[in-house]
Amino acid sequence: MMGINLPAESPAPMSSLLYNLGQIEEREGVKARSIELYKRSLALREHPEVRAALQRVEQR
Repeated sequence: MMGINLPAESPAPMSSLLYNLGQIEEREGVKARSIELYKRSLALREHPEVRAALQRVEQR
């Protein structure tokens, strides 16, 4: 199986996990938790999709 080789210290996997958890919380209507998860994701790695999700939730 082919995969992406990331350095052990890469923040990408955890950042992606936090973003995905934020998506779940957002769909469930748990605004405060989704904001927290998006912010934690961005603290590890800036990403335009995560930034847009955070702005979308904060504007509601």
